[in-house]
Amino acid sequence: MIVIVVMNQIIDKQNKGNEMVTVINFLIKFLMSIVLLLSPIIYSILGIGVLVGIDLIFGIMASVKKGEKFTSKRLKDSVVKLLVYNLLLIAGFVT
Repeated sequence: MIVIVVMNQIIDKQNKGNEMVTVINFLIKFLMSIVLLLSPIIYSILGIGVLVGIDLIFGIMASVKKGEKFTSKRLKDSVVKLLVYNLLLIAGFVT
């Protein structure tokens, strides 16, 4: 919370009526709020990323062993899996 107050003071001193600076300041504050909201579950998010990465590696190894080609569609499934798992984790944490 102290970090947000200090950042607000620094940003407000730099802001002299420029609309573009105001939009950038809003985006910085918004992203900082999201990071602070999710900070208690950051290790869970990273853990899910590691496990999905391991699953991806084993999937590639299995397809090479079987002689199958791995396609971008199959690789996209890992990205979708990562997003869905993390969104479910975040939704469970927020509610």
